[in-house]
Amino acid sequence: MNYAKMQLRAAATALLLFAISSFLLFLLVRGIGNVAAVLPLPTPLPSYSPGDTVGALRDLRPVVALGAAILVALAILMIIRNAFLDRAVHMLASMLTLLLASSIGVIVGFSAYLSLTERHVVVPAGVLPVVICLAAVMAGSFLALAGLQRSWLLRTVLAPVLAIGAPILLMYGG
Repeated sequence: MNYAKMQLRAAATALLLFAISSFLLFLLVRGIGNVAAVLPLPTPLPSYSPGDTVGALRDLRPVVALGAAILVALAILMIIRNAFLDRAVHMLASMLTLLLASSIGVIVGFSAYLSLTERHVVVPAGVLPVVICLAAVMAGSFLALAGLQRSWLLRTVLAPVLAIGAPILLMYGG
């Protein structure tokens, strides 16, 4: 299986797994809260709002900054060819891809939970920059392949595109 297929499969699996697990988690929190409300407990359970958790997950400015830094690193790798640095950037891009896909999965699970409880479709604000960052990091990680670095023309075109795309991603996602 090639790198691109493996990366897409891992991201899709993480997104789906975390969407299902967060949906079930929010249902469990609600169920435990409902059961605890009728039990004679010495002190009530603290209240919990799933919206606070998802609000914290949507604030992914540090992760978006890492995504923008990866694009600049890829631009540098288009200029200088270094197998060790190339592999290091690929590893960071893979980890960041899984982190972003998992965060989007939790947001999807929360949206499904709210859609079920509120009886209308709920899409939290601020999700679009995270999705754009995920797409940019995945696309950038596919571009840093050694075959692209062999072509002088592609390197000349891609280095400025990546270098200009990084601050745009940072400004839009931050």
